[in-house]
Amino acid sequence: MGDLKFGIEISITAESLKRICVKAEDLGYNFIFYGDSLSYNSLECWTAISAISLVTKSIRVGPSMTFLSYRHPAVLARASATIDRLSSGRLELRMGIGGRALKRDSRTYGVPFPPYHQRVERLDEGLTLMKKLWTLKKSSQRGKYFSSSNAAQIIKPIQRPHPPITIAGISEKVLDLVIKHANVWEVGGVVPAEYRNLRQTLISKCKNGGRNVSSIEMSLEVTIGLFTRGGDAIDGLRRKLGNKFDKLAKRWTLIAGPPDHIISELNKFVELGIERFSIYFINYNGMNLFFHRPTLLIDQMEIFREQVIPYLKH
Repeated sequence: MGDLKFGIEISITAESLKRICVKAEDLGYNFIFYGDSLSYNSLECWTAISAISLVTKSIRVGPSMTFLSYRHPAVLARASATIDRLSSGRLELRMGIGGRALKRDSRTYGVPFPPYHQRVERLDEGLTLMKKLWTLKKSSQRGKYFSSSNAAQIIKPIQRPHPPITIAGISEKVLDLVIKHANVWEVGGVVPAEYRNLRQTLISKCKNGGRNVSSIEMSLEVTIGLFTRGGDAIDGLRRKLGNKFDKLAKRWTLIAGPPDHIISELNKFVELGIERFSIYFINYNGMNLFFHRPTLLIDQMEIFREQVIPYLKH
């Protein structure tokens, strides 16, 4: 697939999990990510990732995004090291401070959803603790949210010094965390002009913070409805969603249309420096756009691989 990298984000049942993941690997996708939410996804995220790591051989694995509200960082550090070993060094750790979905889970299940500044501080402290557990024989940390005393994690990840860390978000404080902790910066819900400005902000922060921006991979989370029938199908989706279509297009960077339209829209981001895409193919034939039907998902994965990827500006 050249220099660009492509990952699939999935929400799939246990019965279809192996089929979808093996297919993604056979098609040459670089990553497969499973969603981490109590409300939306079929399986518990890290249990599913463990299973994916055992039924695949080369594709990299990880969460679509994971949050410290669900797991203490010491627990997440051990789970990450375990899966990195089970997968022979293929884990991608993808983290954020949480937004709408986490807030909904907080209302429904009571998981913590502290104010924005606390979520930023918790992610900073959590990642600091995790990296110590991965890289040091013993470590201590006295934090506002997370502390440890002479802590040792015997299970270390295969990837050194640790699995690649993706941090997602676009706020100023999250960008500071990207510079401090991340190997990959992921954005979503943006148009090209917005991304251009955000990238410039990150470049400026890197210069001021002594970080080489080329050491950070640039990733876009994008939601795609890939049609082969052209305008009629897109019009049908617009009619079904009504005024929600434009809101979804903005919130999720939703791009819907035939291959040539997808190519045109994605190339706008490639020209601005995006190096990898995390793709959620929507279920445009169903009532729930975000619950995958295996046959439609595979169709879109195949069409994207054959009719879109070769024509992107690598």
